Amino acid sequence: MVPDALRIALLLLVAMPAAAQGVFRCQDAAGKVAYQSQPCAVGSRESQLRLRNDAPEAPTQPRVSQWKGFTPPRVAAITFYYDPAEEPVGFSSERMEADIRAAMAAWSAGCDVRLAYGGRRPARLPATPDHVPIRWAPEYMQLAHPADGRSGIAGTGSLTSGIALKPRFHESNMLSVLVHEMGHVLGLPHNHDDRQSVMSYLRDDALRRNPQPSAGDLRDCNESMKTLFGIEYRAPVDAPPPRVGPRMTDGEALERLRGSRRP
Repeated sequence: MVPDALRIALLLLVAMPAAAQGVFRCQDAAGKVAYQSQPCAVGSRESQLRLRNDAPEAPTQPRVSQWKGFTPPRVAAITFYYDPAEEPVGFSSERMEADIRAAMAAWSAGCDVRLAYGGRRPARLPATPDHVPIRWAPEYMQLAHPADGRSGIAGTGSLTSGIALKPRFHESNMLSVLVHEMGHVLGLPHNHDDRQSVMSYLRDDALRRNPQPSAGDLRDCNESMKTLFGIEYRAPVDAPPPRVGPRMTDGEALERLRGSRRP
């Protein structure tokens, strides 16, 4: 406990101007003590406290909040890295990085998620939100689509395996593939029923050249962020309603593209 007299003195020291040289301690005949900047009255017992200029500095540690029950808001954040190993002829790392940033910007424009590009780094698996690798997968050259053996796989994507790309398609198509696979990383499934969706195999050709997520894609992305990271999301009034019922399967979509398979 700090004595009352000393506590008063400390308060006076804080309040006094820097030019002051000291504080007078005055004690009257009854033993009452007062601290003042002027000399004591006649008949009082007087002593003087000299001000010091070697006070300790304020602590540099951040202050801890004393609020009870306060929970910081959750943030959805994902960082991508590019592994240029096995990069095929006809591609450049600089162009790949530009397309990665463009794909992130396309999703960030309407989805409540912080997407960042961390640069070039060897792929690390399993992926985590702070390290999602984008890599080339030569093994995909010999891998058929599981839903239709007549089709191959351009790439795959998920939050645990990152993005793996088949090293055989034109560089001009890369942005469309990255936007699609990045949608899988964000938790979106295929949506072949919506021909405007970047998650559909049946997307209109005109939209493929400008791979921007549809309004439904952005709604699904925000719903996924709510599920994965606990982000509070309220759909805009004009947002399309979520689809009810089963979606078109990959096999059905590929049959529409290639025709029915012969028995």
